[in-house]
Amino acid sequence: MRDALTNNASFADAVNVLNNTKIMGPGYIAVAGTKAGEGTIMSRSAWQSLRPWHLEDELKKGKNYMVQTNWDHWLPDPFFDRRRVPCEKCMDGLDLKETSLDFKLLHTVMSAKPTRNKMTCHTSLFSAQQGRIESYQQYCEEKGCRPFMDRTFIV
Repeated sequence: MRDALTNNASFADAVNVLNNTKIMGPGYIAVAGTKAGEGTIMSRSAWQSLRPWHLEDELKKGKNYMVQTNWDHWLPDPFFDRRRVPCEKCMDGLDLKETSLDFKLLHTVMSAKPTRNKMTCHTSLFSAQQGRIESYQQYCEEKGCRPFMDRTFIV
C-alpha cells in the first residue's frame, strides 16, 4: 500500500497498482486524488479488485460523493445494517451552494444515526487536496450499544 502511494506520481498510476497488486486480505480501499473527479473505491479480495467504483461515474449521475460502508456498493445493504441509503440521503440534503463540505460537517453526517450505528467503532475523514486525515473512535451511548460489554472502554 505504502509503495503504491509513495512511488506512483499520479492518481491513475496509484489506482492501477492498487487494483492489480496482491494484498493480505479482503477489504475496501478508498483513493482520492487532488483534482476534480479523482476518487476510486476498490472492493478487494486478496488477489484482485472487484468492480472498482469511480467518482467520475457518480459525477455523471449528478452525485459528487461516494458512500462506502461494510458492504459491497453494488449490492443492497443487508436488512440488519441499513446505513448507506440514509447517509446518501443526508449527503443529498446538504446545501453545498451555501457552505462547503468541511471536516466538521462531514463528521456530523458520519456521526448521525443510523450512519453511526450501535456497532460503529471508527470513522476516518480524508482530504488529499489538503493533505489532511482525521480519525475518530466512535462511541454509542444508547442502551444496547455494546451487548458484549457492560461499559465502554476508551483505548
